[in-house]
Amino acid sequence: MNKDKVQGVFIHHSFFGIEDLSLPQKLIYAKICDLDNEKGCYASNKYFAQLFKISTRQVSTHINNLVDKGYVKSKMVYKEDSNEIDYRVLNTTSRGIDVAQHNRYGRTLPISKDNTNNNIKERELKFSNSICALGMKYTPMIEPKIIEAFVSHWTEPNKSNTKMRFESEKFFDQKRRLDTWIRNDAKWGNKTKTTTEYKLDSTGRFHIAYCDSCNTSDFYDKYELKQDSRCCNAKLMPEKKEIRKHG
Repeated sequence: MNKDKVQGVFIHHSFFGIEDLSLPQKLIYAKICDLDNEKGCYASNKYFAQLFKISTRQVSTHINNLVDKGYVKSKMVYKEDSNEIDYRVLNTTSRGIDVAQHNRYGRTLPISKDNTNNNIKERELKFSNSICALGMKYTPMIEPKIIEAFVSHWTEPNKSNTKMRFESEKFFDQKRRLDTWIRNDAKWGNKTKTTTEYKLDSTGRFHIAYCDSCNTSDFYDKYELKQDSRCCNAKLMPEKKEIRKHG
């Protein structure tokens, strides 16, 4: 069996409650748990890099963090009569299971039935779990950095810390929003010139964009420029369209 053959990954929702791990670390840890049999997990950094679309150096850093935090034990196996490494064995510890089963925000957090700051963290976790689970249904799986940016943007709280950005939307279909985000990220995710095409408002924080459908202008941050217009759910444009008068 080729240990570098890339397959999918299953991650139980409780893993997202491990607070001291980043999303890529949670995904790698979940896959290690999946592959860890009685003899351990033999997957290479190349395997994880191909699966999660990150560099082998990033994989190495994430695994070292898992080891440092006590979630994984790592053992190097050397070739016979040589100092050359033959392969690595990763074994999971009980720490991850204990932490995942514990409430992410501690047992003292009161659970409220209304939208107050008592349970905004729980709603944020629920939203994050839902988006992560949705993202892993795509083929190929969505890159963790895209999921993190999407979740970070839509869970930004208001000034009173009682409601998140996505909760302020009249309509919010997670899959449609994520589809649009992915499509726009693929189109110009790393192209800073696209952002600079939009004029800034007087505060310098928001961009002025126009709806391609009704020509209405509104203010958007750099992440919202990846979404559709608020008024018509149409493409955002940096300039107002010229409407030719007939006659």
